Amino acid sequence: MEAIILKPKNKQDMKFLMELAKKTGIPAAKMSLTDFEDIALVELMKKERTGKTVSEATILKKLK
Repeated sequence: MEAIILKPKNKQDMKFLMELAKKTGIPAAKMSLTDFEDIALVELMKKERTGKTVSEATILKKLK
């Protein structure tokens, strides 16, 4: 399934888009930037999954 992400400029545009989705029967939900980043991180983790165990030190070294 694919999705469209829209970023309204203001609260009025957000309200309009949410009402439009409701009237057309399209499921819609508000999402914070943090929520979006979390979803993107999970998808990246799924894509890069190797099944191998890695130490915390190795992960922290890569993050630095």
